Amino acid sequence: MPTTDRTRWARDQIDALISIGDSPQEASEYVQWLLSRIPLTVDPEDYQLTYEDIMASAAPSNVDVDRARRWWYAADVIPPEYKRLLDAITEGDDA
Repeated sequence: MPTTDRTRWARDQIDALISIGDSPQEASEYVQWLLSRIPLTVDPEDYQLTYEDIMASAAPSNVDVDRARRWWYAADVIPPEYKRLLDAITEGDDA
């Protein structure tokens, strides 16, 4: 598939993800993740992810964990005593 077609496909997918509520950054990251797994000779419309790809994407990455941790600490709806629980768990993991 020519690069311009893949680029057009990627833009369409990003636009569709944004239209259902994903942030532009999340949509772009997901489409880039998909494109990194689709061989250049295969039309993205016809490609099906392998079981290994799906399972690898299900596991949270360090970036996901860091984002969740930052949200937890920054969220006003989380009481301070619960924020301290995360600290205690983290310190316990290091020991």
